Amino acid sequence: MSTLYDQAMEEMIAVIHEWFEEQMKRNDLEKAVKRTTLQMGIFNDILLDYRPGRTTVDSVDLGLDEGFKSKKTGPFTEEQVRNEIQPKLVEVVQDRLDKLADTALIDYRFTFRGKFPTTEGKLQVTMLEYINEGKRQQLLERIHTYVDQKLLKG
Repeated sequence: MSTLYDQAMEEMIAVIHEWFEEQMKRNDLEKAVKRTTLQMGIFNDILLDYRPGRTTVDSVDLGLDEGFKSKKTGPFTEEQVRNEIQPKLVEVVQDRLDKLADTALIDYRFTFRGKFPTTEGKLQVTMLEYINEGKRQQLLERIHTYVDQKLLKG
């Protein structure tokens, strides 16, 4: 692979790890999910916005580039993003999720999305949709209990 590809992958992987490390430093995780029995985790979505030298990962997409047509094209084709870059990034995120899935950091459902400038234009892609079945079942039980106690009997 080219040096540009290697640099891009290093940059994207580094910002993914940075985001997870930063969130793990939070000391309010347990407190945040204990506010209500209907919250299984804090984060359910992250967006990687690849811009060479300025790549970011965030849990919020403000949509500031919606409808914006950039004249700058990216270094990769859509096919390269989907077939080469996406699988490697998914592997990195999946590895982090495997270690954090049962913590308060990650909700029962987690989506990893990406935005990439490509030679064909901007590509927005959902790269991973993860569901923690254990947390999902626990949430369903809590919902039934809540409905029973608060709505039917309350």
